[in-house]
Amino acid sequence: TETNWTPPADMPAQGKVYQTRIPESGSGYQAGSGLVYLPPAYLASPPAQNLPVILALHGQPGSPADWFTGGQLQSVMDDFAAGHKGLAPVVVVPDLSGGANANWSLCLDSSQGRGATYLAEDVPRWVRENLAAGLSSSRQWAAAGYSYGGTCALQLAVNFPDAYPTFVDIAGENAPTVPGGIQSLLSTYFGGNSAAFTAQNALDVLKTGSFPDSAGIVVVGRDDSTYADQGRQVYEAAKAAGMDVTLQELPGGHSWVVWKEGLAGNLNWLSRRLGILDQ
Repeated sequence: TETNWTPPADMPAQGKVYQTRIPESGSGYQAGSGLVYLPPAYLASPPAQNLPVILALHGQPGSPADWFTGGQLQSVMDDFAAGHKGLAPVVVVPDLSGGANANWSLCLDSSQGRGATYLAEDVPRWVRENLAAGLSSSRQWAAAGYSYGGTCALQLAVNFPDAYPTFVDIAGENAPTVPGGIQSLLSTYFGGNSAAFTAQNALDVLKTGSFPDSAGIVVVGRDDSTYADQGRQVYEAAKAAGMDVTLQELPGGHSWVVWKEGLAGNLNWLSRRLGILDQ
């Protein structure tokens, strides 16, 4: 934590971003290259050990790089680290396109790939084995995303609460969608089996589940005419299921004005929840 970490004198002033492909290790999901942010304390010698992890999820259309261009993620994380002795979560930004599959997985397990299992099992396994981060428990892990990625963050928090008990859903939908509507989704992903979809759809799962150990923030843009109301619906459903959840309404529409601040403005909350900052 910040209170028991003394940074070495030669600790870098900035973190590092590098590209890597995070392979599947059981899901069979084919992912393209992702990006990883390592904070200054991670790069120090000796380093801060076993830092927590934020899984940052991008939009559609889009790629991991969008978090670093539109979202200025490296600057956001470096600024946070500068105020906390170089400490910040490791941020892992995986590819959500299924290696440029025409039908993205929607962060579901379906005939179009086991994208949910990849994010909930394969990615954390790779991070622990290769980055030595998030080793202690899932309380060191959070999923955060915007738009399509916000829907994914919710999906992971609801379907895999033991892996991601902390989430930030920024301008996400109230359910995964495809351009052709629900019938097209059911046909393309589940062979027409609606029960297979509702078994993984977050709002359906929240109706019958209980999540007393989960916490999240649902962020909406006040001027987002489509997704703000959906976000409010998500918040009410999560609260009713026992989650410790907060609704934030930020100025702006469905754009980086909201998406960037939705993460940057919640890093203190995330870092307390994940264990870097004392409660």
